[in-house]
Amino acid sequence: MKRPTGISLRSSGPFILAGMAVFASGVHCAARASNSPPTFTADLAFDQIGRVLTDTPPPPPGPSPDGFASDARRIADLPAIPKADGIMAAAEATRALGMTPLTAPAAQLGAIALGAATNAYTARATAVGKAYMQAGSMTHAWFYRGWTRLETPALHSVAITKPDQGLEIWLDPAARTYREKRKTVPGQDAEVYSVSAADDVRISFDGGNAPMFKTMNEAVLEGLAVRGYRTDATFSVSGTLGFCSKGSHVLSEVEYVADVPDPQVATGPALGGSALAREVCLPTNSGSHREPGRLVLYRAISLTGGPPYGDLVSVLERANLRSVGAAESSLFSVPSEYKEVP
Repeated sequence: MKRPTGISLRSSGPFILAGMAVFASGVHCAARASNSPPTFTADLAFDQIGRVLTDTPPPPPGPSPDGFASDARRIADLPAIPKADGIMAAAEATRALGMTPLTAPAAQLGAIALGAATNAYTARATAVGKAYMQAGSMTHAWFYRGWTRLETPALHSVAITKPDQGLEIWLDPAARTYREKRKTVPGQDAEVYSVSAADDVRISFDGGNAPMFKTMNEAVLEGLAVRGYRTDATFSVSGTLGFCSKGSHVLSEVEYVADVPDPQVATGPALGGSALAREVCLPTNSGSHREPGRLVLYRAISLTGGPPYGDLVSVLERANLRSVGAAESSLFSVPSEYKEVP
């Protein structure tokens, strides 16, 4: 697989986004797409890194030449998540000791030791949690004939969906077990009627000004020509909406889209006005905001928020695109050695 082709950034001066220094830039090709760039259908696979950070400087306005590979290495080097098995066992033992008068004094001593162990575990877990948030989460995604396989290594989890069979499968590669759920009628969902509180939230743009959209310079990512877009907007919400608290918010978004079908999002019009603000505050999918139905290879969002989340920065990166064919169809089934669990 051809490695991502680098792109270079050409700074055109700084601007300030609600106290967060960002550098506006044009993006130009470090190298033009080859005469025979790769072509893809919706049957494809890619690796994806997603990060959502709070109260942190925004990312560069475009992908760096070694951005995805560098971020992937950072995730691979993350320490293991501390296990709480020993603490849980100690807690159960302490509870059992405290059930009779003869062992109650030992339970009190055990509770003190348990408290110290819990505090130490919490400190380790907090440190590791911060590292995971900064690095982001890696997902390996495969799509084939409407089937989906999403693998999240950090969670030891694989989710497989086959809508045509009404089948959902969850694999645990570490335990070599699986769970599955099958709908009564494949491809059909029971009708559910619900009214979300988010539907009552009103969105208005300061001064009546709609979001400002700007086309970026062309670039090349993954050997593919990509189109870049920048969006700036200031808007207010009448109540809490996902990441956005009641009040005013400033948005700056940069997105690079390839001429590759998005296997998860249908083709449709660009999001504008309140539809864009709602999707940024309360994301419903990872599709392009400017070209729904085309695959996003890079997106960076800076959004001022306020309580409870504060200012947010989210980054989506995709790389290592490859076609998926019949030879990979076994990836969408349960391995024969796996055992089913309730």
